Amino acid sequence: MRVISLRLWLPLIVFAVFMLLFAALLIEEQTVYEEKVIQHHLQFVSFDMITLQREMEKELNVVDVVSSKHSSAAEAALLARGVKLEYTALAALDEQGRILYATKLAWKGKNADATLPFFDNNRFFQLLKNKIPDIQVSGDRNTITVFFPLTLTKQAGELRPLYTGALYLVYDLRYAKTEIWDDVWNLGKIMIPFFLLCIIILISFLNIAVTRPLKKLILLANDIAEGKLGVKSSIIGQGELAQRSKSPIVLRVPPLICLPSRFTKRRVVLNNSSLRTRQKMILIVR
Repeated sequence: MRVISLRLWLPLIVFAVFMLLFAALLIEEQTVYEEKVIQHHLQFVSFDMITLQREMEKELNVVDVVSSKHSSAAEAALLARGVKLEYTALAALDEQGRILYATKLAWKGKNADATLPFFDNNRFFQLLKNKIPDIQVSGDRNTITVFFPLTLTKQAGELRPLYTGALYLVYDLRYAKTEIWDDVWNLGKIMIPFFLLCIIILISFLNIAVTRPLKKLILLANDIAEGKLGVKSSIIGQGELAQRSKSPIVLRVPPLICLPSRFTKRRVVLNNSSLRTRQKMILIVR
């Protein structure tokens, strides 16, 4: 099993963990901000389309239906929204899906399904059937598409308008999302000093509580291996490392210290026995 250097890798691991935590918090904060911004713009788009619907229907259903004054005023109300960067496409459609007015004049008179971006015929005809506004956010969360019912101009001989068209809007959320990242990064710059302080405190604690005691324990083991049996542990505390540093001296060193005296006594006994044997041999020879 391959081992690593705790002095090198322990601070790096702590730093990496805190950086991952910091990134996760930023991502989570960005997600929360993004959802709030999307909800805010959904409310704004809904309110603005209701306002545009009322303005256009008022102009399209004035008493003087033979004059083009009402239609130009309705178109002006729509074109006024075209100056906003978020309004990628905005158009008024008749009951057959032809473009009556649009923020781009080149679109007028064309079929919406072949001209307008993200246009969905199914949603359009469902709107004509139910007369209920349809507002959806795209899968990538970058675009809002809106279908809003629009009562068209009543024709000659009609007591009231009989046909319903639609207002169609493509709203770009990417401009708002750039502001989200700016807000999240400003929050991140506030959090960075706090995270760095936590990293420094934790690394210092691990150095005092783990790395240094382990180094002293290694030095202690090396001293015992070299025969320095009287060495004492300098690790202070009641933790596992402190207990481990004291166990070799308390439990194992005393028997080792007794070994030299035992060998000395045995050697003396053998020497005395050998001396007596020599003396007896000399007496026999004589």
